[in-house]
Amino acid sequence: MLDLDVTRMLDLDDDGVPADLAARLEALSRRVAAIAAVVAECAELEWQAHAAQLYEDQVHERCARLRRVAADLDDSAAQVRALGAAAAGRARGIRAAALAALELAR
Repeated sequence: MLDLDVTRMLDLDDDGVPADLAARLEALSRRVAAIAAVVAECAELEWQAHAAQLYEDQVHERCARLRRVAADLDDSAAQVRALGAAAAGRARGIRAAALAALELAR
């Protein structure tokens, strides 16, 4: 009789299993599913952060490359200006020589 009273007090079924075990397991299952969803979301956010960092690194690398190209273009432009100035000087010299030759030929 004592055994039956303990069973009723603990709300155990005839096999000694708590009667609300299914409800407890269902609640636990929902908690585990909620935790799994949070873990999955964290993993997704970590992946996105990693991808964003990689993208940022690529952007910095490309910008550095573009700055180097711009510097090279600036150097090339300076060389072209110098060559243009030298060519203009030579052209003036050739023109002056041609004018002098024309004067002598007259």
